Amino acid sequence: ESSIGLDQFCQTVKNSNVFEGEVLSNIFSIWGRKFYESGYSVMPVIAKNQPIESGFQRFSKALPTEDEFQRWENLNNSFNIGLVLGLNNLVCLDIDYDGEDRDAFLDGVKALCPPIVVAKKGKKGLSIFFRGKMGGKKMTHSSYGKKPLVEVLSVGNYTILPPSIHVDTKKPYSWEGQTDLLNVTPEDLPWLTDADVLNIEIFISDFMREDEQTRGGRNI
Repeated sequence: ESSIGLDQFCQTVKNSNVFEGEVLSNIFSIWGRKFYESGYSVMPVIAKNQPIESGFQRFSKALPTEDEFQRWENLNNSFNIGLVLGLNNLVCLDIDYDGEDRDAFLDGVKALCPPIVVAKKGKKGLSIFFRGKMGGKKMTHSSYGKKPLVEVLSVGNYTILPPSIHVDTKKPYSWEGQTDLLNVTPEDLPWLTDADVLNIEIFISDFMREDEQTRGGRNI
C-alpha cells in the first residue's frame, strides 16, 4: 500500500505521462479503500465513468458491504472511484460552464455558496461538497442548450473522486484548496440550502442574460 498522501499521489500522476490503456491499476484498490474505511459510499467505475454495479443507487442509503467491496477489489482491474451521494446528506454542487467568461461565472456561483471546505477539479469545472436535504437539480439556460451549467448531485447520483483519471485529459482529478474528503467527515461540511440553490439559479439567469446582451450570446 502506498504511504504517500493523496495530494502528493495526484501530483505525481499529473506530472507523468498517463495515456489511455495505461491508467494506474491500483487507484481503486488503494484510494477507494481509504474512502470506504472513512465512511464514504464509493464504488468502482470503468473508463467511461460507468458504474460496474447495477442498482448502485442503493449506496445512497447504506455503505457497500465488506463482501461487496472485497469482490470489487478482487476483480483486479483499472477502475476509477465513484462516490455515491446522499448518504449522510452528502451532496455535490457541480459547476460545468465552459464559456470564455467561465472564471467570472465560477466566482459568481462560489460567492453564493456556504463556506467551501472541500472541492475538486476535473477538466475545466469545479465540484464542491456540502451537506443538503434537497434532491438532484439541473440548472440550465436556453442560450446554453440542454447541458447543465450547474447541477446539484444528490441521492441516486455519483461523482468521480481524485485521484481517478479523467477520461478526456488522461490526467487525475485533483483537489482544490487545502484539504480533501479523507481529512474531513460529512459533519464537517456546511449545509447547502434550498435558498442557496435558488440564489444560484437567479445568478445564472442574470449572468446569461447579460452575456447575451453584452457579447451577443455565450462564448464557447
